[in-house]
Amino acid sequence: MTDSEHPLYRPTGEVGETSCALCGAVEIEAALNRIWCEVLQTDNVDSMDNFFALGGHSLKAMQVVVRARRELRSEAVTLADVFRSPNLKSLAETLEKRASE
Repeated sequence: MTDSEHPLYRPTGEVGETSCALCGAVEIEAALNRIWCEVLQTDNVDSMDNFFALGGHSLKAMQVVVRARRELRSEAVTLADVFRSPNLKSLAETLEKRASE
């Protein structure tokens, strides 16, 4: 699989440059943090907070998936991921691991 075919591919640099980068776990976690704060209507989420303990439920989890797919430009984020990895850190690590496969 080429970098541009990868589900978490993000082009970098100026138009015409050939460099690219895959989102790192830190960047993914930061994006998820913003999304969780919006969906859960809170100002701060810690990396070890449980989505469901913060008031999340299946419909809000689906909102997270839709927003994460849009922001990360990736279909690699699934609803099952949110249920299997209900904190920011583990979800970001899951997506980063998938990116490196």
